Amino acid sequence: MDETQNRTDQYDLRVGLLYITRLLIRNIRWIAGIVFSVMVLTAVVIFLTPNKYTSRASILPTGNQDNLSALKMLSGLGLGSLDIGENSSALFPDILESNRIQDAILSGTYTFEHNGEKIATTLKDYFDVGRPERLRAALGAITRIETDKKTGVIHLGVETKYPEFSQKILQQTLAELENYNLNVRSSQAKESERYLAREMKLRAAELEASEERLEEFQKANQDWYVSTDPEILITLSRLKRDIEINSTTYSLLREQYELARLNAQKDVPIVQILDTPSLPTLKSSPRRVITIILAGMVAFILSFGFFIVVNAFKKSGEDTGVDSFNTLGDDLARAFPVVNRLLIKKKGSVGSGSSLDQSFK
Repeated sequence: MDETQNRTDQYDLRVGLLYITRLLIRNIRWIAGIVFSVMVLTAVVIFLTPNKYTSRASILPTGNQDNLSALKMLSGLGLGSLDIGENSSALFPDILESNRIQDAILSGTYTFEHNGEKIATTLKDYFDVGRPERLRAALGAITRIETDKKTGVIHLGVETKYPEFSQKILQQTLAELENYNLNVRSSQAKESERYLAREMKLRAAELEASEERLEEFQKANQDWYVSTDPEILITLSRLKRDIEINSTTYSLLREQYELARLNAQKDVPIVQILDTPSLPTLKSSPRRVITIILAGMVAFILSFGFFIVVNAFKKSGEDTGVDSFNTLGDDLARAFPVVNRLLIKKKGSVGSGSSLDQSFK
């Protein structure tokens, strides 16, 4: 039973291959013409497309990581997962893709040289787009941001028609990221610094007020330092105690404020640039040869599929039977008449009227 099934499968496979081969040979000229036309059209379009150049840079990861996370990274178990907190560089890609950063990049004017000519332009003029949403989308299309899952290194790239223009945009991108981290991005240490600064200001005012009250009391009681009046002594003691408490409180707040300020400076995620924006010398796109070859392959597949479908519709109501090698020989003779004539001449000494299709009989 299995042997019979195997023979049937082999037979069906041969019939299918024979059918496909016949169909390909029968329509080879149309398919070749379509493929050639598509490749020529693709070549024209691709050679009219200007070269583009990509400037690249990379940023080292920052942020606190525990020892267990570091061990997981080294062993590959943790997939390099970083501590994604508010002070981690893992948030850099999201920050770079935010409207705030993109708008800052889009608002700049860039001056660069290309082929000895000095050019000053904006991204709005370069994209020839006016609406903010489309401008951001166009900027996102030329910008590439990737994070290595194992190391946490962030790779950046910007692609434009001008090498130095790509470099300038990427430099501005890193500058905006640094500015955001230093001047905008908040952390717990910064919030603590602000709170302690407010409290210290209030305590300083209270200390000054208590000192003024003591001074006024002493002026009103000139003999306070030799007085034995219990009321004067109690009031004097209370005023001095208030000054001491306010002074101690202010000193403690001042100490905590200085520590919080140092922590706030240390807590800001510094943009540690591993590779500065490069000045590209080789084009990154378009890849003309590969594109033309791929276009030809796609055209061949689609055109051949089209003829398979058309042939199936033509013969859907017919009992086609099994294609023979004789019919394949006829198709080859019609598809390659020059080869057929050469074979006829070669076999002329053996027998007249021999053709390529006879060789299949």
